[in-house]
Amino acid sequence: MSDDTIRLVTIGRIFRRRRRLLAVLAVVGALVGYGASVVFPPRYTASASVLLPGQWEERELLTQVEIATSSSVLDRVAAALGRPGVSGADLRDRVSAKTTDGNIIKVSGTDDTPEGAQQLSDRLAQQ
Repeated sequence: MSDDTIRLVTIGRIFRRRRRLLAVLAVVGALVGYGASVVFPPRYTASASVLLPGQWEERELLTQVEIATSSSVLDRVAAALGRPGVSGADLRDRVSAKTTDGNIIKVSGTDDTPEGAQQLSDRLAQQ
Protein backbone atom coordinates (compact mmCIF):
# COMPACT_ATOMS: atom_id res chain seq x y z
CA MET A 1 0.00 0.00 0.00
CA SER A 2 1.32 3.42 -0.85
CA ASP A 3 1.36 6.50 1.36
CA ASP A 4 -1.33 8.15 -0.81
CA THR A 5 -3.79 5.33 -0.15
CA ILE A 6 -3.23 5.50 3.59
CA ARG A 7 -3.75 9.26 3.56
CA LEU A 8 -7.00 8.96 1.60
CA VAL A 9 -8.30 6.27 3.95
CA THR A 10 -7.42 8.45 6.93
CA ILE A 11 -9.20 11.43 5.41
CA GLY A 12 -12.24 9.23 4.72
CA ARG A 13 -12.33 8.13 8.38
CA ILE A 14 -12.12 11.74 9.54
CA PHE A 15 -15.04 12.70 7.28
CA ARG A 16 -17.12 9.77 8.54
CA ARG A 17 -16.45 10.68 12.18
CA ARG A 18 -17.17 14.38 11.66
CA ARG A 19 -20.14 13.94 9.30
CA ARG A 20 -22.60 15.84 11.52
CA LEU A 21 -20.19 18.70 12.14
CA LEU A 22 -19.48 19.05 8.42
CA ALA A 23 -23.22 19.02 7.62
CA VAL A 24 -23.88 21.71 10.23
CA LEU A 25 -21.03 23.84 8.88
CA ALA A 26 -22.38 23.51 5.32
CA VAL A 27 -25.88 24.58 6.44
CA VAL A 28 -24.50 27.52 8.45
CA GLY A 29 -22.40 28.62 5.46
CA ALA A 30 -25.43 28.47 3.18
CA LEU A 31 -27.50 30.53 5.63
CA VAL A 32 -24.75 33.13 5.97
CA GLY A 33 -24.47 33.38 2.19
CA TYR A 34 -28.23 33.79 1.81
CA GLY A 35 -28.33 36.43 4.56
CA ALA A 36 -25.52 38.38 2.91
CA SER A 37 -27.36 38.35 -0.42
CA VAL A 38 -30.48 39.73 1.28
CA VAL A 39 -28.59 42.45 3.17
CA PHE A 40 -26.40 43.40 0.20
CA PRO A 41 -28.52 43.01 -2.95
CA PRO A 42 -26.73 42.91 -6.31
CA ARG A 43 -26.04 46.24 -8.01
CA TYR A 44 -25.34 46.77 -11.71
CA THR A 45 -23.27 49.51 -13.31
CA ALA A 46 -23.42 50.58 -16.95
CA SER A 47 -21.24 53.14 -18.68
CA ALA A 48 -21.53 55.36 -21.72
CA SER A 49 -18.83 57.40 -23.42
CA VAL A 50 -19.46 60.94 -24.65
CA LEU A 51 -17.15 62.36 -27.33
CA LEU A 52 -16.85 66.13 -27.14
CA PRO A 53 -16.14 67.72 -30.54
CA GLY A 54 -13.21 70.06 -31.06
CA GLN A 55 -10.11 70.70 -29.00
CA TRP A 56 -10.50 70.77 -25.21
CA GLU A 57 -7.96 71.49 -22.53
CA GLU A 58 -7.78 69.34 -19.42
CA ARG A 59 -9.38 71.93 -17.15
CA GLU A 60 -12.25 72.40 -19.62
CA LEU A 61 -12.86 68.64 -19.63
CA LEU A 62 -12.89 68.60 -15.84
CA THR A 63 -15.48 71.39 -15.93
CA GLN A 64 -17.62 69.28 -18.27
CA VAL A 65 -17.34 66.36 -15.84
CA GLU A 66 -18.55 68.59 -13.01
CA ILE A 67 -21.43 69.79 -15.16
CA ALA A 68 -22.40 66.20 -16.03
CA THR A 69 -22.88 65.39 -12.34
CA SER A 70 -24.38 68.74 -11.31
CA SER A 71 -27.78 68.90 -9.63
CA SER A 72 -29.46 70.61 -12.58
CA VAL A 73 -28.38 67.87 -14.99
CA LEU A 74 -29.34 65.14 -12.52
CA ASP A 75 -32.78 66.73 -12.08
CA ARG A 76 -33.29 66.58 -15.85
CA VAL A 77 -32.11 62.95 -15.91
CA ALA A 78 -34.55 62.06 -13.11
CA ALA A 79 -37.39 63.73 -15.04
CA ALA A 80 -36.40 61.93 -18.26
CA LEU A 81 -36.36 58.55 -16.50
CA GLY A 82 -39.95 59.11 -15.37
CA ARG A 83 -39.59 57.06 -12.20
CA PRO A 84 -41.97 58.26 -9.47
CA GLY A 85 -40.24 59.41 -6.30
CA VAL A 86 -36.77 59.63 -7.86
CA SER A 87 -35.15 63.06 -7.82
CA GLY A 88 -31.79 64.40 -8.89
CA ALA A 89 -30.60 64.27 -5.27
CA ASP A 90 -31.40 60.53 -5.19
CA LEU A 91 -29.23 60.01 -8.28
CA ARG A 92 -26.19 61.84 -6.84
CA ASP A 93 -24.69 58.67 -5.30
CA ARG A 94 -25.63 56.47 -8.25
CA VAL A 95 -23.89 58.33 -11.09
CA SER A 96 -20.29 59.27 -11.82
CA ALA A 97 -18.32 60.86 -14.60
CA LYS A 98 -14.62 60.99 -15.42
CA THR A 99 -12.36 62.00 -18.26
CA THR A 100 -10.58 59.43 -20.36
CA ASP A 101 -8.18 59.71 -23.29
CA GLY A 102 -8.76 62.60 -25.64
CA ASN A 103 -12.06 64.45 -25.58
CA ILE A 104 -14.04 61.59 -24.11
CA ILE A 105 -16.04 61.69 -20.88
CA LYS A 106 -17.16 58.36 -19.44
CA VAL A 107 -20.43 58.51 -17.49
CA SER A 108 -21.62 55.61 -15.34
CA GLY A 109 -24.91 54.78 -13.66
CA THR A 110 -25.65 52.19 -10.98
CA ASP A 111 -29.05 50.59 -10.39
CA ASP A 112 -30.72 47.43 -9.07
CA THR A 113 -31.32 46.03 -12.57
CA PRO A 114 -29.07 45.95 -15.64
CA GLU A 115 -31.74 47.72 -17.71
CA GLY A 116 -32.12 50.46 -15.12
CA ALA A 117 -28.37 51.03 -15.01
CA GLN A 118 -28.23 51.23 -18.80
CA GLN A 119 -31.14 53.70 -18.95
CA LEU A 120 -29.54 55.85 -16.27
CA SER A 121 -26.17 56.05 -18.03
CA ASP A 122 -27.82 56.66 -21.43
CA ARG A 123 -29.98 59.50 -20.09
CA LEU A 124 -27.00 61.04 -18.34
CA ALA A 125 -25.00 60.89 -21.58
CA GLN A 126 -27.85 62.55 -23.48
CA GLN A 127 -28.17 65.40 -21.00
